[in-house]
Amino acid sequence: EALQTRGTKERWAIATLCFHAGQVAAKLSAFTEASNAFDFGVQSLSPEDWRENYDLSLALHSHAAEAHVGSGLIHDVDDIVKPVIQHARVTTDKVTACCALIQAQGSAGRQEDAIFLGLSLLEELGCVVPYPVPKGQLLYRMLRLLRRLSRMSDGQILRLPRMTDNREKIGILQVLHVITINFLGSSLSQPAMMAFVSILSVETTLDFGLTVFAASAFSMLGMGITRLGKFDDAARFARIAKTLLEQFGAIAFLPRVHMTNYGIIQPWTRPVRECLDPLFYAYRIGRQTGDLQFAVLCGVKCCASSIEAGIPLVQVLRYWKSLYHVMLTQNDTLSLAITLPHMQRVHNYLGLTDDPLAEKGDLIDYGEAKATASGFAILMLKYARMHLCYVFNDYSRGNENIIEPKELKEAPRSIELMSMLYLRAALLIEMVRMNVKRRIHLREVRRIIAKFDQLSKGSPHNLTDRYYLLMAEMSSLNGNDDEAYRNFVVAISVTKKERNLLMHALAQERCALHFLRKASSGQNLIGHESDRELALPHLLAALESYKDWGGVAKVLRLRQSIVQLFGEEVLAQ
Repeated sequence: EALQTRGTKERWAIATLCFHAGQVAAKLSAFTEASNAFDFGVQSLSPEDWRENYDLSLALHSHAAEAHVGSGLIHDVDDIVKPVIQHARVTTDKVTACCALIQAQGSAGRQEDAIFLGLSLLEELGCVVPYPVPKGQLLYRMLRLLRRLSRMSDGQILRLPRMTDNREKIGILQVLHVITINFLGSSLSQPAMMAFVSILSVETTLDFGLTVFAASAFSMLGMGITRLGKFDDAARFARIAKTLLEQFGAIAFLPRVHMTNYGIIQPWTRPVRECLDPLFYAYRIGRQTGDLQFAVLCGVKCCASSIEAGIPLVQVLRYWKSLYHVMLTQNDTLSLAITLPHMQRVHNYLGLTDDPLAEKGDLIDYGEAKATASGFAILMLKYARMHLCYVFNDYSRGNENIIEPKELKEAPRSIELMSMLYLRAALLIEMVRMNVKRRIHLREVRRIIAKFDQLSKGSPHNLTDRYYLLMAEMSSLNGNDDEAYRNFVVAISVTKKERNLLMHALAQERCALHFLRKASSGQNLIGHESDRELALPHLLAALESYKDWGGVAKVLRLRQSIVQLFGEEVLAQ
């Protein structure tokens, strides 16, 4: 009120000073201070200033909206953007503010509002996107674009002219970019829409030239075509995206590009453990640049992938502790809901809970979480429980939490999805051993093994071990003992080569259990040696690998089993 009593020129001078102060603070990643400066500048203006000093009013409101998103103050963005929507003279003038609002709505879980605003804005800019996207149209546009790109070398794409003066097309690319990252930020929902929007972004880039949004467009396209099994093409687009990122010096876009490149695309063609450092680096950059939404996403992906990679649990815990504080500060309930089940199982493996298989842990109560969670969060809860029960050999409880095929269809095409498929197949095999729906489950297990056989040829680093483990379990189930042992040996060798401590321990233990089952049935597998004696070295190797991994609770249980079977003196020796 005091500001409004001052003269017009004085108010404009204060507002201009606040605008420059906010810009300086934003460049230094001090987004809370930037928000305060821009807000003070906005308060210095009156509604009439939209007519008298349009450029200053538009710049302050647009930058204020972006700064609020960067600082996590997303609930004020609606009020900041309303005057922009009301007073903008042309559609391109409100693109920046509306994009900030789309991000804010996505972060707040208002996905339908974000979709409606984004599609409406695109329509005003002359780009109509069907919603929902017809599958036939999506496939046609995708294959047409891939044929077009196959006729261009990487150099030709990277040497495309830069788009500088086409405000409408740049605005379209900006909105498409925000829509795709909004879907990615909402746990990879709406895969058809994400794929269609990435196709439009790349087509616009090829037709009109490169912009700062091109890196994100190519990385999103690469992520989309992993669903078609085109891993080499996806890796190519990931390389192009990384080069474009460097060409434009767009450090602010790095977390978004790294999330798709190293979180989804690269693990198909290289070991998961090689993707951890880039993801954690992107997490740190996102915190510095104010892209907290993607900083957290990269951190979450890093934590989940580090478990898949079988690195020591102490390192996983380091990633988690750095991330947990940020999620709490931002009140990021969605990311917490996705990450807490993973971290609870890490605590369980480390022996930080009394009963590693209890539903109520020190971080989360699985029963309560299931009752309130939805979508991707429920998938993560079930996956965590399946993983725990499988590692601790509690198959009955594992089958109570088994992920159904229709739920798997909603998951993104990623290495984590294949781990879910592996666990489902492994638990179904145990159900067959208990004579539960034998024919139905065997048919599904064979389909899953066929999928692993197909995909492991293009992704040998992270799928081959699971393929051979499933083959070994099936051979064991069918009584093909020599074949089962050969497959177990291959799985053990692969997991050792890939330095996956968890999968190596599992492969050794599953091999030992194979021999112990034969021993209990009274059969004799190889020559004059008993099956119990054949199981012992694999149990001891599994024990050592679990120790190296840091699974204290599992080590204690496995030691007890070895003592019951072979006596204390075996461990002493």
